[in-house]
Order: sequence, then C-alpha cells, then structure tokens
Amino acid sequence: MNRLESIQHLRGIAALLVVFIHFPTPLARFCGSIGVDIFFFISGFIIYISIDKSGYYNKPLTFLKKRLLRIMPLYFLVTALFILMNVTLNSFHAEREVKISVDMSSMTVLKSFLFIPISVDGYYRDPLVFLGWSLNFEILFYIVTFLILIVFRRNFFVPLLSLLLILGSTTYVIGDFKNVYFDFFTSPFLLYFAIGLLIGKYHEFLREKISSFVEPLLFVVLYVFFIVMIAKDSGYVYEGMPREMVVYNGKQIPRILIWGIPSFMALISYFILATKYKITNSYLRKLGDRSYSIYLLQIFFIYFLYEASQQFSRAGKIWLSMAMITILVWVSGFSYKYFEKKFHT
Repeated sequence: MNRLESIQHLRGIAALLVVFIHFPTPLARFCGSIGVDIFFFISGFIIYISIDKSGYYNKPLTFLKKRLLRIMPLYFLVTALFILMNVTLNSFHAEREVKISVDMSSMTVLKSFLFIPISVDGYYRDPLVFLGWSLNFEILFYIVTFLILIVFRRNFFVPLLSLLLILGSTTYVIGDFKNVYFDFFTSPFLLYFAIGLLIGKYHEFLREKISSFVEPLLFVVLYVFFIVMIAKDSGYVYEGMPREMVVYNGKQIPRILIWGIPSFMALISYFILATKYKITNSYLRKLGDRSYSIYLLQIFFIYFLYEASQQFSRAGKIWLSMAMITILVWVSGFSYKYFEKKFHT
C-alpha cells in the first residue's frame, strides 16, 4: 500500500468534520474544528516526506513553487468568485438583510489575497473567505521552510524543527503579545507543523514500536474523540490570535491540549493500522483527493444555507444540509480533476 494513502483517508475525514460544524444542523455543536488540527499535523508530515523523497533541500525555489501552486490557485479563484457573488447579490438586493455579513473593504480584500492576517482596531479579523485563516498558517510554514532550506539545505530538519518549537511555544512561556502580527508569528499552531515533521521523519520507528498494540490504541483514540466531540464547544477566545484557546465546557483550554492531542493520536494510530493491514479504500482516497476543494468550496454552501435557513423547519434544515454536503463532495470532484490537479506538477 502507498504509505500516503492512509493520510489521504484522514484528509477526507478531516474535511468533512470541518464541513459538519459550519452547516446549520445539530452536527454543528460537535467539535468538528478538530479537522483543522488534523490538517496541520498532516501538513508537517507531508512537507518532510516530500523534501526527503524529492530532494527539495537542494531545490528550495522548486519546493516553494510546488507548495504555493497547491494552495494559491483554488483559493484565489474561490475568493474572486466570493467577491463577485457578493457584489452581484448586493446590486440586486441593496436593502436585503443578510445572515452573514461580509467585509468588502479594499484592505480586507488585499490582505486576504496576500495571506496576511487582518487587524482592525487591534483585533484579529478573518480573511474575506473566512476559511483562509488556516491557509495563512500554511503559507507561513512554507515560507519558513523555504528560508531554512536556503540556509541549511540537506541539514534542514533540526533548524526548522527548533525554530517552529521555539516560536510555537512562545505563548506558553511569555504569553501573548496582544498584537495580531506578533501573535501570528508566534502562534501555537506552529507546534502542529513541528510535530508533523517529527512524525514524518520517525514514522517508520513509530510503526515498529506501536504496531503491536495499535488496535487497542485506536480504540482509545476513538473513545477520546467521542468524549471530546460530545462536550459543549462554545467557540474560541478572540484575544491575540483566535482559535488557540477553546471555550470548552465553560472553561478556557489551550486548543492543542483538548483538540491537538486527540488529532495527533488519531493520525498516528490510523497511519500505523492502515500500514499494518494494508488498508485501501478508493472512496476514502478520492475523498482525500477532494479535501482541499471540499474545504474551500463549502463557503458558497454555507452562505446559501444560512441565507435560506428561515425557509425550513429544523428537520428541513438537516435534510437540506445533508443534500448540500452530498452536492459539495460531488462538485469538489470536478474541482479537483479539472482545476486543482492541473497545478500538481
């Protein structure tokens, strides 16, 4: 089995977890944001594997080009279409009451396209397509990796890992800077990428050590996931960089503790289990291929569902959401095949 197929399985599952919390159904109360944590770990894993396998340590510019081509084209297209959609709707319904307000200021648009965090009166604001908040961190990770590759080449691993660990632990050592940009560059989310790098480098060692008891480990992981998902998730603390602290069962808890650890355990256990039993599944693999399109294209479905929510009963919203998720996955297949894949050089 291709060692990365299990990673594709997890990508697809993570994308759907994120979708579930954004659609107006009872599923929205679950902590599906944990899907983003899985994405961040996977990103670190993939970056190490791709550098090691393709020799990008001697081709930093090639590395950066390929990573940006994976992220930018679809994000730029979705952002442009989102702007067009809002301009068109506003021109036809100038007085309409919208359920989702959209900041269309020139600075928000510019920073959204440039993957720069937005600060308004000292407070963080999401990019125009709010899902792009996680892509800001992805791009930061790619740029930091690129700079390390330029300087250290083949010996990139320790310097990159050290830098990510130092920056990502700053909040826990000295606290937030209460500045959107300083907090962005020292975000605990950088720890996810660091841990992903470690998984990538030592995955064979981990497989050897954990393989004998991976079945009960996966059972424990699923139980932990169940406990985490059924608790009351009340959102985030929007002080400094948001989403790093989770309001969970009425308490503020570092996200990496409550969502990061279960995500890490899930990644490790499923990767090793799939390798051990040579698990393959064409549907999960295709879902993983579509995961990025699913993640971004959901913005249009979210917009539609919240705008139309008043027209449906509670049961109607659930059925409509399930139908929209099905259509989203289907449309994402075309997006991957006819758009995304063209940039996968």
